[in-house]
Formats: sequence, structure tokens, C-alpha cells
Amino acid sequence: FSCISSEGHFSPLLPLARALAERGHDVVFAVAEAWRYRADEEGLASVAAGPAMEDVQTRFVSERERIFQLPVEERRPHQFSSLFGGLHAPAKLPDLLRVAADERADVVVYDSGDLAAPIAAAALDLPVVNHSFGGMVPFAALRRAAGIVAPLWREHGLDPDPHAGAFRGLYVDLAPPSFAW
Repeated sequence: FSCISSEGHFSPLLPLARALAERGHDVVFAVAEAWRYRADEEGLASVAAGPAMEDVQTRFVSERERIFQLPVEERRPHQFSSLFGGLHAPAKLPDLLRVAADERADVVVYDSGDLAAPIAAAALDLPVVNHSFGGMVPFAALRRAAGIVAPLWREHGLDPDPHAGAFRGLYVDLAPPSFAW
């Protein structure tokens, strides 16, 4: 399992992680070192991978100010792609590639904001599962993020995905249809 190191990205993955662990599967969370305590609290294994969300947020401050100057309908695509594609993914990808190989991962399950995960899975030829953390990320945000993470795909000899890898494998949607927009 790979996720952004914050409660809103981690907690939605827990029911599936617990269910798999209860059925005898080895479940390991790839999260920032500062977030490993949460996996420990849940009785799940973890490995350090990627930046702490606080560090990413600190680097994002100036970009956030610029985003708030945009029309409301343009803000989410810019925020999602800048935060998760521009800052988080490049910082996490090298760690995630290493730990997925070290842990001999069979599959990568990730929260929808962890844009390093589908790249790592593709580079390691692993199946991938995108697990939502709420309503589906809008296509406009995924297309914008795809352009930002495209160099990371190419760096690993992969063709960039038009939706930042969001639909390369299974998609687990935990939101009811009425949440779609």
C-alpha cells in the first residue's frame, strides 16, 4: 500500500488493508518516515517512502497563493496536479521503487493522490489498484497532473499515461454515485 502521509489519504485504505492482512496477505504501507507510527497504531507493517506531507505543504505555500488567484473552477486541477504531481510524486518515486522491489511487492494499492505509485508499479511490471479517498479526482485534475508527471514516466522508459496512471489497473471507488461530479 502506498499513500500520501495524511489521515484523509491513509484511513480510507485501512478496511481493505485489514481485510487482506486478516486473510494472510503481507500488507506493508509505504509512507513518510514521520507517518509510520500510524501504520504501527493499526498493527500494520510500514516502510519509509516519500516526503512528510508537512514538508510538501511548506514548499506548496507560494503555489497555493497563486492558485487562489485563479477562477474557482480551475483551482482543484491546479492544486491537485501541483501538490501531488509536482511536489509529492518526484520526491516519493525513488523510495517507492526501492521499497517495492525490496519488499517483493505483488501488487501496489495506492490512494488517488499518490501519483508516484502507478509509475512505480508500471516500472516494476506490477498490477496496480487505485483506491479513492472520496469522490473521484476530476478528469481535468488528472489530465493536468499527467502532464506534470510525464517526465517521471519517460525517465523509466514508460509512455506517459493520459490520466497520470489513475486507470491503469483496478479502481476502487468508495464514494456513492451521488458524490460524482
